[in-house]
Amino acid sequence: MKALKVISIIVAVMAGLAALGWLGHHAYMNESGKYTEVYFPNTVINGIDAGGMTPQELKAILSKPVENHVLDVLTHTGTESITAAQMGLKPVFDDSFELLVKAQDPRRWGLHLAFRDTLDFHVSTVYDSTMLADAISALKCLEMEGQYPEEPSFITDYIPGQGYMIQRGKLGTILDSLKTASLLVEAADLMLGSVDLEAAGVYAPAEVPPDDSLLNLELKKLRDLTAARILYKRDSTELLLDGDVIHTWLLKDRKGRYSYDRKAATAYVREVVCQTFNSAPRSWDFVTHSGDTVRINGGTYGWKVYQNHEVNELMKNVQERVDTVREPVYQYFPLTGDDADFGDFYVEANLTTQHLYLHKDGNIVFESDLVSGKPKPATCTPPGAFSVFYIKEKAILRGADYETPVDFWMAFNSGVGMHDAKWRKKFGGDIFKKNGSHGCLNLPLASADTLFHHVVMGMPVIVYHLGDGEANNAWTIPPAKRMDSSKKSN
Repeated sequence: MKALKVISIIVAVMAGLAALGWLGHHAYMNESGKYTEVYFPNTVINGIDAGGMTPQELKAILSKPVENHVLDVLTHTGTESITAAQMGLKPVFDDSFELLVKAQDPRRWGLHLAFRDTLDFHVSTVYDSTMLADAISALKCLEMEGQYPEEPSFITDYIPGQGYMIQRGKLGTILDSLKTASLLVEAADLMLGSVDLEAAGVYAPAEVPPDDSLLNLELKKLRDLTAARILYKRDSTELLLDGDVIHTWLLKDRKGRYSYDRKAATAYVREVVCQTFNSAPRSWDFVTHSGDTVRINGGTYGWKVYQNHEVNELMKNVQERVDTVREPVYQYFPLTGDDADFGDFYVEANLTTQHLYLHKDGNIVFESDLVSGKPKPATCTPPGAFSVFYIKEKAILRGADYETPVDFWMAFNSGVGMHDAKWRKKFGGDIFKKNGSHGCLNLPLASADTLFHHVVMGMPVIVYHLGDGEANNAWTIPPAKRMDSSKKSN
């Protein structure tokens, strides 16, 4: 009985499994039936997961990009568009989509659950030529009324930090209609999303385009004329002169020839270079040969730009288009390279005692009596600290009412200097009060000779009064032009 019961259970289980197998097979075969009309699972066509879709459903999806296609026309005044509907654009499908379904064995659909089948079918497009032509003709950019040509290109004003540039003129709107239409037809053939008419070169060219040879020649000329770069530098003080300033000096005549405005360059040297590099007026506490301390106010000691010579050098630099670093041309400069003190090599001239001393390495190596300027506003010798800026042997001193040759001339303050006075028999004392010079320091011939062979350019000359005597009157000589060998005062 027990064995019989076991056998019955086994038979029942087998019968159940058979029933399930039959049901599964029936369901699989039922599912197979639909794959006579739709694509197998995991079938990817033209990037679309088409599993379970009919060819018509897939074509509808693939038709959307064509139906929504827009050709944007980029113009100088904006963007215009031609839609798929305006040009009658439609997709064209071959029978590959249907043939794939027909070629499927529906019973094998389950095998496609395990792998992906990727396919690409050709989809072409077609448009209505007449509709496209009408759409192109309707573009505002091709209307004749209100169109204007491109303005000529030109050279801009000087741009700080950049220089001269070529600026294209205002863009025009006149198109070559045939080239434009051909371009848009080609774009429709290729289903391009946009066409840039400027990049395609279908606009009517300007009378003077940016690449015009004469225009570019003029640009090169202007850039060359402003190419110089002069960096003035003394210690930590710097001043850069380049095209940002030089372009303001350019002059152009009626024949198109350029030149530099010397007056403008002179003003720059006077107002910028001199202001930057000239020593500011200052005072010094000076210890005299006798140990007294006197206050020295003003004078030319320090740095003073030699304006005319600097203008000449600057104009040469600019004309030669140099790129250089240099100091200005100085008329006066401190021998020590620093105007804070006078160093240990200088001339001391005491107007009160009418005596001169030559200091070198902390010692007085030479001294002499002198005759200074007559104590009147026009002829007194100005006190202050100065620098020797001009030395000449055998010079002629000229004034309004005299012309006097001297053997040794050492200028330190415009037209004031030290020189021999062979016409004098005596020096020192009070001679200057009634028979003084025109402002210079007169010396005996031998003294002038000795001093001349010690003096060097830039050497300090300290001129001062002591006490409150008559010689202390604060008279000064009006500024005079720098003297050369043919024009000086005594």
